[in-house]
Amino acid sequence: TGTPDTTGSWTDLDGTGALSGATFNATSVAPGSYQFQYFLPGNGPCPADSAVVTVEVGTGLSAGVGGPVTICGGITAYDLFQALGGSPDPGGTWSDDLGTGSLTGSLIDASLLPAGGTYPFTYTVQDPNCGDVQATVEVSTTEFPDPGSGGPLVLCSTDGVVDLTGELGGAPDPGSWTNPGGQPFNGQFDPAVDTPGEYVYTVPGTSSCPDTSAVLDITINQPPDAGSDGQLLACDTLTALDLFPGLGGAPQTGGTWSDPGTTGALTNGLVNTTLLPAGSYAFDYTVDVPGCGSDDASVVLTVVEGVTVRAVQLDCNEEDRTYVVTFIIEGGDPGTYAVTGLEGTITEQAPYVFESVPVITSEDFEVIVDDQYGCGAVVVAGSSPCEFTEDVFVPGAFTPNGDGINDFFQIPGIEGFPLNEVIIFNRWGTEVFKATGYDNRMVFWDGTSVDALLPGELPTGTYYYVIDLGNGAEVIKGYVYLER
Repeated sequence: TGTPDTTGSWTDLDGTGALSGATFNATSVAPGSYQFQYFLPGNGPCPADSAVVTVEVGTGLSAGVGGPVTICGGITAYDLFQALGGSPDPGGTWSDDLGTGSLTGSLIDASLLPAGGTYPFTYTVQDPNCGDVQATVEVSTTEFPDPGSGGPLVLCSTDGVVDLTGELGGAPDPGSWTNPGGQPFNGQFDPAVDTPGEYVYTVPGTSSCPDTSAVLDITINQPPDAGSDGQLLACDTLTALDLFPGLGGAPQTGGTWSDPGTTGALTNGLVNTTLLPAGSYAFDYTVDVPGCGSDDASVVLTVVEGVTVRAVQLDCNEEDRTYVVTFIIEGGDPGTYAVTGLEGTITEQAPYVFESVPVITSEDFEVIVDDQYGCGAVVVAGSSPCEFTEDVFVPGAFTPNGDGINDFFQIPGIEGFPLNEVIIFNRWGTEVFKATGYDNRMVFWDGTSVDALLPGELPTGTYYYVIDLGNGAEVIKGYVYLER
């Protein structure tokens, strides 16, 4: 320190042998502390003078040994440590001396460095005792064999021959193809003949660059088939009607359904018919196949409603001891209305009124109303609306003359008493008719007798009847007039 004169001389006090003049070679000694003396002889009256420098030699860090390196221009992640000689210590940093933008950490993308140039990259290690230690690698690149870029290739089985080289991305250099079995291939792919799989395009390498390749992974798909247009008929009571069975042909599964009429009733191919008024609705089915386009078909859904019944009416005929059931049928298909359980007729025009044949008052009724769609049968049931003070009605006369009117002795209400017994006498007290289970249908008196003196048709006159209903009630007696 200070302002030493320059005419002195240095002495290696520790005899390291690493001192030459005023220069000390620290690489020649082991780490440690070493002293060197600087001596100036006396001058006249001035005595000699000296000073000692103590040198601390540390281990030191190494950045390695740089130099030139030539790499293939197609390498996108070249580690610069591969180009350093010696034993570089870790923990340093690399710098892109020309700012090429190709450096990330210790990796460079050589494809960003134009061939023919030299690009320095410096590795710096910071040593606490020795400062920055650096080594520079000078990178040169060569042209690389470019196979282009591959990837998936989806073709349709109906496509023509495809030039695979034309399907590669970029600008591939001349090369050759191999098929999935590793055998040479001419690069002309015929979907109708060739096997799908990985087809490899290889461009030969150079002294600096290895062979490069790109792969086309070929898939062959069959053309889409959405089936043919079809129709469905469904009741308005279904919450999840599957449209798929309505397609004709052999449609592929996995397609998508759409609702061009925006009915709001379609969810993933299922229709909620409860949201649709009776009518016809079209729904479209689309099958998309990569490489083969798409195919469409339509299903026309006709929604029908079930029958309904209103205005049920029971009308009593007191004289005949019968009642008639009438009601109005609506909805469904009027042309196929059907009522079972009671005989009757349905009007041919709206309102469609059903009217039953007379029902005896002792019988209840139950009818089922439906149509050809069967969307929900309606059951109508009931009993006689009639109320009588007498159990049966016995007429005062009948006319068995063959005109179809009042031709037999009809006793309304007696059908409700199956254990009944009816006996008829003439004016002389002779029994002319007797029957049990009198029912006005199968068992009745038509004005004839097999028990009379002269069997056959009985003459006009007054006859006496005795009716026992068989229910423990009082026997009914009276007269009936038979008129021919």
